[in-house]
Amino acid sequence: MRKLIIWHNDSKDFYYHRLVNGSYDFDYKVGNKNQYGHTIVHIVDNFDYYKKRVPIKKQIIGKTISFLSRYK
Repeated sequence: MRKLIIWHNDSKDFYYHRLVNGSYDFDYKVGNKNQYGHTIVHIVDNFDYYKKRVPIKKQIIGKTISFLSRYK
């Protein structure tokens, strides 16, 4: 289980994120601050984003079918 944690850096006024695995013992809650004084503003639980790589053969077939379907 992965979590997406969004932090706010108060001193420089910008946001950043971090993907965290569920194996950490720290309990992340909105409003908590880390050792640098950055505040947690949002948490997304069960953040499973995997970029799928489509083989070139399937890409070519899909684009060819899409191109040919325009000229029915």
